[in-house]
Parts: sequence; structure tokens; C-alpha cells
Amino acid sequence: MAESVLIAMRSPIVEHEPVSAANQASAAVMHALVDAMLQENLFGILDHGEMLCTMPEADGIPGFALDREEVYFRVPLQDSDSRIVFRVRRNAFLQPYRLSRPPALQLSSCNGEPAWQALTPDDLANNLATAREDNGADSAWPNLPALLDDLRLSIEQTALSLAATATVATAIAVKRNPGLVAWERFAALQDRPFHPTARAKSGWTVDDYRRYGAEHGHDFGLAWVAVARDFISVSSAAGGCEPAETILNETERQKLQEAMQRAGLPMAEYCALPVHPWHQQQVLPEVLSAELARGICVSLTAELGRFVATSSVRSLAPVSGGAAHIKLPLGIRSLGALRILPPRYLHNGTQGQQLLEQVIARSATMDGRPHLCAEDKWWAFFTPEDGPLADRPGYLACMLRTYPEHLIDSPGVSLVPMSALPVVTPEGRMPAMEQLLSQWPGHGNEGERALALFSAICTQLIEFAFVCFGYGVMPEVHGQNVLLVVRAGRLDGLLLRDHDTVRIHRPWLRAHGLSEPDYVLNLATPGTMINPSPEDLLMYFQTLGVQVNLYAIINALAQAYPVAERDGWQVVKTTIETALARLDLPDEARRVLERELLHKETWPTKLLLAPFLASKMPSAGMPTGRGLIANPFRSLTAGQANRRVSP
Repeated sequence: MAESVLIAMRSPIVEHEPVSAANQASAAVMHALVDAMLQENLFGILDHGEMLCTMPEADGIPGFALDREEVYFRVPLQDSDSRIVFRVRRNAFLQPYRLSRPPALQLSSCNGEPAWQALTPDDLANNLATAREDNGADSAWPNLPALLDDLRLSIEQTALSLAATATVATAIAVKRNPGLVAWERFAALQDRPFHPTARAKSGWTVDDYRRYGAEHGHDFGLAWVAVARDFISVSSAAGGCEPAETILNETERQKLQEAMQRAGLPMAEYCALPVHPWHQQQVLPEVLSAELARGICVSLTAELGRFVATSSVRSLAPVSGGAAHIKLPLGIRSLGALRILPPRYLHNGTQGQQLLEQVIARSATMDGRPHLCAEDKWWAFFTPEDGPLADRPGYLACMLRTYPEHLIDSPGVSLVPMSALPVVTPEGRMPAMEQLLSQWPGHGNEGERALALFSAICTQLIEFAFVCFGYGVMPEVHGQNVLLVVRAGRLDGLLLRDHDTVRIHRPWLRAHGLSEPDYVLNLATPGTMINPSPEDLLMYFQTLGVQVNLYAIINALAQAYPVAERDGWQVVKTTIETALARLDLPDEARRVLERELLHKETWPTKLLLAPFLASKMPSAGMPTGRGLIANPFRSLTAGQANRRVSP
């Protein structure tokens, strides 16, 4: 097994040597993997596992004893005398157990003598998948090889991020207002929380990751490709303008025009589109080989403009600053999805933005007026043969994301992605919270001030989500899409971006006279944009807003401050109760929110690993499924760990 070591019974597990970045990365991925498997009951791990306070076969393993509140979790492997063992702690919120600390071991015998094997994350997933499937793991989990590759890649690329942590954290600490690009670079240190393969950018080498990953902060120029105008779909807001007019300076635009003249391409017949340089080198020549051969698409120049990656990697900020960022396709696979931009996604983003504008214009009950990035200017390669639902045109497209100028250019305003808040350094510090608390006017000890700031953040997010829900609307409010507007040290609202997954419940939308978005949807695949019930719509707040966004902050606070997870959950519950009492919500919406959030025994949860394993090929959408967990707020009064609830 890759990178595993067979350890004799007399060999200790050394825990006190200096920990390398590779070992830290492996431990981080192992934590996320085991927790995700326990949360999803993947490979039947909860059905077949058992918790033990003592385990005789572990007595002879140095460094594998239990600490306070730990128990062994032992899973027998089918048709074998082997078993997998790791240590867990009972957990009161979201799932019944979490990995307390690596390693995960496979216990067996070697020539009649007890032996054990320290497992890497990919070993662990592979051994459990293989042991539990009578017909073979390949048939049950067709995407298992991709998961194993992503786990290995996630360790490698997490180690690269860890190597940049000190530099990035220092850049945040030394400035009173670090700026959006600095915050984006900092947020990239974690990526999506709780997902074992979040770091993996499949398709990138080590050099690629260092060159184009946001946390490394390198700037680069864009490639440019001319596309015949008959083969471009353009949003109505883009009108007669072109990408170069916004994102290149006058000298760069002149160079682009000269490149088109050298290629003999009339500007009246061709439009120049920017392309990520890695994507141009590694992806486009194959995907658009026919169009390149026919002269429909023509490569112009390798490098114009200077940009840096933001935390999403495919959205780029100009080095010169300004309100306009550019979002480009990137033919890597991340979280099981190709990071491309099919025209239907761009169209749906425009529709989602227009709907959110209607909601914000009608509501006067939120603390701090929400702001929106403008994402209605886009250009995409398109052919009639591909059709409106095809992914292939998404390999050559671009979208302008324009931030409100009164926020981006104001010296007294900081825009802080919520995804930056839960980043915890290897030393156990939470630099984003430290930065915000340094200007926060609250009183009390360190933990009390951190909870007070967290309460203010919860109020902004929860009230915004509830008002949207009352209209039958739910934007995707995970940490990367929502930015805090901080003015003179105080929270002054939210800024929303990435509007292509604004979900709706039609009856409530129509009841309020809102214009229904004209989404382009693939009805042959499971859809999430149109939700048949309010409960289905609310799921996206419960999962992305609470279980991913807010819980990531709670989890980080418990590591960096004298704060317990229970304290953070109590803040969320209290904020929900206060919002329900304060906001002028429709009666039916209030009833659904109170019942589903506070009183119902179960909550929905998003399944990620099982859908990824079952998928057969990457697409533009992330594989996902739905399960059930115990309502986390019930644990605040029950005083006991969650029990598992079968989906």
C-alpha cells in the first residue's frame, strides 16, 4: 500500500518529533476524511464499527494509548482477521464522533505475531471500500480511483499551502486594512472546510500550484484568443463592450490590437477573449482543436495584463487594483467538478443577480444593506451544435465581476471573505479574527469579545438569509460567496458574489410578485435551483450557511480562543430566535423557520464523498447528495452527544 509502513509490535509510534509540513498535511486530510466518513456512514463504517474504552491488542502499541474522553473506534475488515482502529471523541453537534488524532492503524498478524500498519488517507479509504463490497469496489464505487488520487494530491498541495502560511498570515497582521486581495490569499489557506479533497486541484503539478495558487501570491499575464463573433454568446449587459476594454490598460489594448492585425483578423469580425495561461497551454488545444484548425478560434498572444488568483483560483484580480475582476474557465477538477463556465451558468448568474436586486430593493428590515457584485457582463464561445446544455462551450468564456466602487475604493472599508475567518495557523492562531477584534469596540475577556464579534457576524448572515427565504429565495451563502463589509472597525453589511446558484421556491416568489428567473436548466439531471417545498429551499441555508460557513468559524474559535463549541452553537441559536422575533417575515415563512430550525428532531445535511464515489465522469457541477443528522440545537438542551439518524 502506498506510503504505508508495516510496524512490528515493538516499534513505537513517535509523537514528539518535529512535525513536517507533509505530516501536518497528512494529518489534516486524515481528520477531514475520517470525520466525513463518520458523518456520511460511508462504507457502512458506523454500521460495522464499535467503540471501545479498552482494547487489548492496542496495549502493546507505544503512543496509541487513550487520552481523556477518547475511545477506540474499531472496524473489522470483511473476510479477514484485520481491523482498522483509530481514536475518536464523542461529539455533541452535527455527527456523533470525530477523529481525535491520527494515526489510523490496520491491525493484523504477521507470521503469527501481532502487527500493525499506519495507514495514509488513501489507504484507509481504499481498504474500507474494498472490504465492504462483495462485487468489488470498482463496481460499487466507479470513481474510487479518482478519490484516492485526490486524497494523495490533497496532502501534497496542503503541504504547499502550509509552507506559505507564515508569510500570508504576516501580511494580514502588519496592515490595518490588508485589502481584498490579501484576504483572498489568506482565505485560500483553507479552501472548503471539512472536505478531505478540498485542496486537490487535479491537473496541476507542484510547479503549477505554486505558480497559480492564490496563497502563493504570484502574478501572471493572460493568454488571449480571438473568436469569430458568429460563435460568441454575449450577455445583454455586455452590450458592445469587450473584456479588454475593462481589464487591460491602454498600452496593453494596443498590443492586443496589433496581435489581431498580425493575424489578419478584422476586429469587426472577431472578439478577443482572455484565457488563463495554464488553461491555454494544457486544455484548449485539445478541446477546441477543430475550431482552432478552422480559424474560428485563433491564438493571439501568450501574456497580456497582470493578475493574481483569488481564493477560488479561477477568479482573478488585476494587480493594478480596481473594481473589476475576471472569472475564467480552468480545466482542473476540484471537489469533483470541472472549473469551467458553461454559458447556462453565466446566464443563470445574471438571472440570480436580478432576483437578488429585487429582494434587496423591497426589504428594509435588515441590519446593514446587503451589496451585490455585478456579474451580468459575460462572453462565451458557443456553437449551435453544442446546444444550450453543453459543457464544452464553457472551456472558452469569461465573466466580469464588478465590485461596488464605493466599497472597493474606500480607504475606511475592508471586504473580508467569510472563508478567511476560520483559517487557523499551525500554532493555533486565528489571524482573521485577531485582525477584526483589534478594531472591535466590544468589552470583556478574549473569549467573550470573540463570541460578541461572532454574534454580530451571525446576525448579518442569518437575517439576510431569512429575509431572502421569506420571498422564496436562497442564495448560496457559504464562506467564499459572502464577504463582510467592515467600516471603521464595525460590521456594516454583507457583499454577495457568485450568483449562479440562487435557488427559489416558485409559490412564494409569485405570491410576492417577484419576477421569476428564466433559468436554463438541465432537467435530465437532479436539479437544485427550483425547490418544490420551502423545506427544500431552507436546506441550503442549513447546510451551506450553518454547517459549512458558521460551523467552520465555531470550530476555529474553539481551537484559538477560550470558547467551547457549545458556546458558538448557542450564539447561532440565540441569533435565530432574535431574528424570528425582530424581522417582519411572512407568517408561513416564520412557521417553517421556527419548526425546521428549532423544533424538528432532524436537519438535512449534504453528502459529498458518496456522490463523488458514485459519479462516473467529471462535469461542471459538484456531485452532492442529501442525508439527515440530528438537529444540532437539541444538543444544547439534551446535554448529550448526537445519535446517528439514518437517511
